[in-house]
Amino acid sequence: MNIIFDSEQDAVSVEEQLYNTERLNNILFIQNIDLRALNLAISLAQVKIVKRNASLRCMLPFPSEEREYTDEDTPKIYVACLSAYNAGYLHGLWIDATRDAIDIEDDIKWMLSWSPVADIEPCVSEACLKDMEFAIHDYEFWEGIELSEYEDIETVSELAQLLEEHGKSYAVY
Repeated sequence: MNIIFDSEQDAVSVEEQLYNTERLNNILFIQNIDLRALNLAISLAQVKIVKRNASLRCMLPFPSEEREYTDEDTPKIYVACLSAYNAGYLHGLWIDATRDAIDIEDDIKWMLSWSPVADIEPCVSEACLKDMEFAIHDYEFWEGIELSEYEDIETVSELAQLLEEHGKSYAVY
């Protein structure tokens, strides 16, 4: 796996916290690493921008705020990477479904970019979302509304926003 940083200093800051890495200017070359350790190293280095090069397998930036959504009583979805799932890994993210569809899609792209399946190119394009390389494996606080595994993200966002605005009466309707 290769990660391209904005500056050499950013790459050095992350490299200092990891084992088994090689660096060439602002590019880190990493093999066999626990993604949680890499997440932590990037977070501790306070690196906010990671550039992506289509010819290299690179991750999208680790956000300054936590992406996993854990608030109670708000409609949320658990989106999983199907490539990882088919390879025997559970890799996904709880996402606030009341946000705009484009924000939900950004979180899905971010989750897919961190897939533990090393031989796949991370998904960062619109085509990837249309190819259904992810699925909704769980959902909570939908007041009886049922979602399919491949529900359109626009529909999920719209339903969640209506449910948040009108409550259980909308779900009954």
